[in-house]
Amino acid sequence: MADEKQIKAEEMYGVACTALDEMGWTYDRDDEKLVISTGAKGDDFPISLIIRILADAETISVISPLNFNISEKTRIEAAIAVSVANYGMIRGGFDYDFTDGEIRFRVTAPYNNSEISTDVIKLLLLIAANTMDNYNDKFFMLSKGALSIQDFIKQEKGED
Repeated sequence: MADEKQIKAEEMYGVACTALDEMGWTYDRDDEKLVISTGAKGDDFPISLIIRILADAETISVISPLNFNISEKTRIEAAIAVSVANYGMIRGGFDYDFTDGEIRFRVTAPYNNSEISTDVIKLLLLIAANTMDNYNDKFFMLSKGALSIQDFIKQEKGED
């Protein structure tokens, strides 16, 4: 069974590379770990995107970490902000490591007993890139003290 999962994972890895080729994006490959690193230009910050094929879980995951960590003094506010942001999210969500202040967006799709097309992979990439572009400046301002958690919440509720 493990060999079948590995074969399928390698197939999905190839589909992910093909999707990026079709999009004309440049990327770095780690064929052994089935990880692809790429990026996009956002309105405020560059956006890192990492595609991971998880053979055992039969899942493709697109992860987009912030290019900075939340400062120690605003980590509690950031925890609240991540929770507020995740509450209404339909596709994907933010992960937050309170110990070092890392925030990353993650969107996944299982491929067990199914096929994932290049269109699905493109969609996952665009979801991650758009979400990070919408939030990276808010998390940055929150981390620097330029945006209060109350104002973050108001913006999320559309009360700004």
